[in-house]
Amino acid sequence: MPRNIVLTGLRGSGKSKLGKILSEKLEMNFVDLDEEIERETGSTIKEIVEKNGWEFFRKLENKVTKKIAKLKKTVIATGGGCIIDPENERELKKNGIIVYLNTKPEICAKRILNSKKRPPLTNKKSLEEEMKHLYKERHTRYKESAEIVFKRSDDKEKDAEKLKKMLGPFLQR
Repeated sequence: MPRNIVLTGLRGSGKSKLGKILSEKLEMNFVDLDEEIERETGSTIKEIVEKNGWEFFRKLENKVTKKIAKLKKTVIATGGGCIIDPENERELKKNGIIVYLNTKPEICAKRILNSKKRPPLTNKKSLEEEMKHLYKERHTRYKESAEIVFKRSDDKEKDAEKLKKMLGPFLQR
Protein backbone atom coordinates (compact mmCIF):
# COMPACT_ATOMS: atom_id res chain seq x y z
CA MET A 1 0.00 0.00 0.00
CA PRO A 2 1.51 3.39 -0.99
CA ARG A 3 2.00 5.41 2.19
CA ASN A 4 1.62 9.13 2.68
CA ILE A 5 4.47 11.43 3.64
CA VAL A 6 3.43 13.90 6.35
CA LEU A 7 5.59 16.99 6.75
CA THR A 8 5.55 18.74 10.13
CA GLY A 9 7.51 21.60 11.65
CA LEU A 10 7.29 25.27 12.44
CA ARG A 11 5.70 27.84 10.17
CA GLY A 12 8.28 28.75 7.58
CA SER A 13 10.11 25.41 7.79
CA GLY A 14 9.24 24.76 4.15
CA LYS A 15 6.50 22.13 4.50
CA SER A 16 4.54 23.43 1.50
CA LYS A 17 7.38 24.42 -0.82
CA LEU A 18 9.50 21.34 -0.11
CA GLY A 19 6.37 19.17 -0.13
CA LYS A 20 5.45 20.22 -3.66
CA ILE A 21 8.95 19.45 -4.96
CA LEU A 22 9.08 16.14 -3.07
CA SER A 23 5.67 15.07 -4.38
CA GLU A 24 6.88 15.60 -7.96
CA LYS A 25 10.10 13.64 -7.36
CA LEU A 26 8.14 10.76 -5.79
CA GLU A 27 5.28 10.97 -8.32
CA MET A 28 2.79 11.46 -5.50
CA ASN A 29 -0.10 13.83 -4.96
CA PHE A 30 0.30 16.92 -2.78
CA VAL A 31 -2.08 18.44 -0.24
CA ASP A 32 -1.53 21.45 2.01
CA LEU A 33 -3.73 21.02 5.08
CA ASP A 34 -4.12 24.76 5.70
CA GLU A 35 -5.08 25.36 2.06
CA GLU A 36 -7.62 22.55 2.34
CA ILE A 37 -9.16 24.17 5.43
CA GLU A 38 -9.36 27.49 3.58
CA ARG A 39 -10.92 25.81 0.54
CA GLU A 40 -13.53 24.01 2.62
CA THR A 41 -14.51 27.06 4.68
CA GLY A 42 -14.14 29.75 2.02
CA SER A 43 -12.14 31.79 4.56
CA THR A 44 -8.44 32.33 5.21
CA ILE A 45 -6.84 30.90 8.35
CA LYS A 46 -6.38 34.47 9.56
CA GLU A 47 -10.10 35.23 9.05
CA ILE A 48 -11.14 32.01 10.80
CA VAL A 49 -8.92 32.72 13.82
CA GLU A 50 -9.88 36.40 14.03
CA LYS A 51 -13.60 35.59 13.87
CA ASN A 52 -13.75 32.36 15.92
CA GLY A 53 -10.42 31.94 17.77
CA TRP A 54 -7.70 29.30 17.79
CA GLU A 55 -9.78 26.66 19.59
CA PHE A 56 -12.39 26.74 16.79
CA PHE A 57 -9.63 26.57 14.18
CA ARG A 58 -8.05 23.52 15.87
CA LYS A 59 -11.42 21.70 15.74
CA LEU A 60 -11.66 22.44 12.01
CA GLU A 61 -8.07 21.30 11.56
CA ASN A 62 -8.89 18.04 13.35
CA LYS A 63 -11.88 17.37 11.08
CA VAL A 64 -9.91 18.06 7.88
CA THR A 65 -6.92 16.05 9.15
CA LYS A 66 -9.14 12.96 9.57
CA LYS A 67 -10.32 13.30 5.98
CA ILE A 68 -6.88 13.95 4.47
CA ALA A 69 -5.25 11.14 6.46
CA LYS A 70 -7.34 8.67 4.43
CA LEU A 71 -5.73 9.73 1.15
CA LYS A 72 -3.22 7.43 -0.53
CA LYS A 73 0.15 8.18 -2.08
CA THR A 74 0.09 11.83 -0.99
CA VAL A 75 2.62 14.26 0.44
CA ILE A 76 0.76 16.20 3.15
CA ALA A 77 2.02 19.56 4.43
CA THR A 78 0.45 20.08 7.85
CA GLY A 79 0.02 23.34 9.70
CA GLY A 80 2.65 23.98 12.35
CA GLY A 81 0.34 23.05 15.22
CA CYS A 82 -1.44 20.07 13.66
CA ILE A 83 0.78 17.28 14.98
CA ILE A 84 0.72 18.72 18.52
CA ASP A 85 -2.76 17.17 18.84
CA PRO A 86 -2.26 13.42 19.60
CA GLU A 87 -5.49 12.57 17.75
CA ASN A 88 -4.17 14.22 14.57
CA GLU A 89 -0.89 12.35 14.97
CA ARG A 90 -2.69 9.00 15.32
CA GLU A 91 -4.81 9.65 12.22
CA LEU A 92 -1.84 10.71 10.10
CA LYS A 93 0.32 7.76 11.24
CA LYS A 94 -2.29 5.16 10.18
CA ASN A 95 -1.15 5.51 6.59
CA GLY A 96 1.73 7.96 6.82
CA ILE A 97 5.36 8.53 7.58
CA ILE A 98 5.87 11.65 9.65
CA VAL A 99 8.86 13.80 8.73
CA TYR A 100 9.85 16.69 11.00
CA LEU A 101 11.46 19.49 9.01
CA ASN A 102 13.77 20.79 11.72
CA THR A 103 14.54 24.41 10.91
CA LYS A 104 16.06 27.08 13.14
CA PRO A 105 13.36 29.46 14.40
CA GLU A 106 15.35 32.50 13.21
CA ILE A 107 15.29 31.12 9.66
CA CYS A 108 11.55 30.40 9.87
CA ALA A 109 10.88 33.94 11.10
CA LYS A 110 12.94 35.40 8.26
CA ARG A 111 11.09 33.31 5.65
CA ILE A 112 7.61 34.39 6.80
CA LEU A 113 8.43 37.94 7.94
CA ASN A 114 6.35 39.66 5.24
CA SER A 115 3.45 37.20 5.21
CA LYS A 116 0.18 38.94 5.98
CA LYS A 117 -1.90 35.76 6.02
CA ARG A 118 -0.57 34.22 9.24
CA PRO A 119 -2.26 35.23 12.49
CA PRO A 120 -0.02 35.51 15.56
CA LEU A 121 0.14 32.45 17.81
CA THR A 122 1.49 34.22 20.88
CA ASN A 123 1.65 37.72 22.30
CA LYS A 124 5.41 38.01 21.74
CA LYS A 125 6.75 41.40 20.59
CA SER A 126 8.46 40.13 17.44
CA LEU A 127 8.01 37.29 14.99
CA GLU A 128 11.48 35.98 15.82
CA GLU A 129 10.61 35.89 19.55
CA GLU A 130 7.39 34.05 18.71
CA MET A 131 9.21 31.49 16.57
CA LYS A 132 11.87 30.88 19.25
CA HIS A 133 9.11 30.40 21.82
CA LEU A 134 7.21 27.96 19.55
CA TYR A 135 10.40 26.04 18.74
CA LYS A 136 11.15 25.63 22.45
CA GLU A 137 7.55 24.60 23.11
CA ARG A 138 7.11 22.21 20.16
CA HIS A 139 10.53 20.82 19.17
CA THR A 140 10.39 17.77 21.47
CA ARG A 141 6.83 16.95 20.38
CA TYR A 142 7.77 17.22 16.70
CA LYS A 143 10.77 14.90 17.24
CA GLU A 144 8.75 12.34 19.21
CA SER A 145 6.05 12.11 16.55
CA ALA A 146 8.43 11.73 13.59
CA GLU A 147 9.91 8.66 11.96
CA ILE A 148 12.43 10.99 10.28
CA VAL A 149 13.92 14.21 11.64
CA PHE A 150 15.25 16.15 8.67
CA LYS A 151 17.57 19.13 9.13
CA ARG A 152 16.63 21.75 6.53
CA SER A 153 19.10 23.72 4.44
CA ASP A 154 18.42 26.69 2.16
CA ASP A 155 18.38 24.50 -0.96
CA LYS A 156 14.89 23.04 -1.50
CA GLU A 157 15.95 20.92 -4.49
CA LYS A 158 18.86 19.28 -2.66
CA ASP A 159 16.73 18.80 0.44
CA ALA A 160 13.99 17.13 -1.61
CA GLU A 161 16.55 14.79 -3.19
CA LYS A 162 18.09 13.89 0.20
CA LEU A 163 14.68 13.37 1.76
CA LYS A 164 13.59 11.16 -1.15
CA LYS A 165 16.58 8.88 -0.47
CA MET A 166 15.86 8.80 3.27
CA LEU A 167 12.22 7.90 2.61
CA GLY A 168 13.07 5.00 0.29
CA PRO A 169 13.05 2.23 2.93
CA PHE A 170 9.80 3.54 4.49
CA LEU A 171 8.02 3.57 1.14
CA GLN A 172 8.99 -0.04 0.42
CA ARG A 173 7.03 -1.37 3.43
